[in-house]
Amino acid sequence: MYAHTLHAALSDRKPAKKQGSVVGDMARGRRGGWMLLRTKCNLATTRFWSQGLPDVAPGLRLYVLKPETGEVAWSCCCSPA
Repeated sequence: MYAHTLHAALSDRKPAKKQGSVVGDMARGRRGGWMLLRTKCNLATTRFWSQGLPDVAPGLRLYVLKPETGEVAWSCCCSPA
């Protein structure tokens, strides 16, 4: 049995997509952080779902991220918001 990793995030920004996947290469940026590239040589794939929370916290969205390939630390970089 495999352990599935899920990450939750809250954001007040509007997403580009409400559900789907983010696919691309990850590389180190100028300040040492990770950035998503458009090339597809060393893929990092993350699936995500988002849901608005009007009853609990108006203006906030809940994001659920599920990294499929790549390192776990890359999942926050590829989040859609």
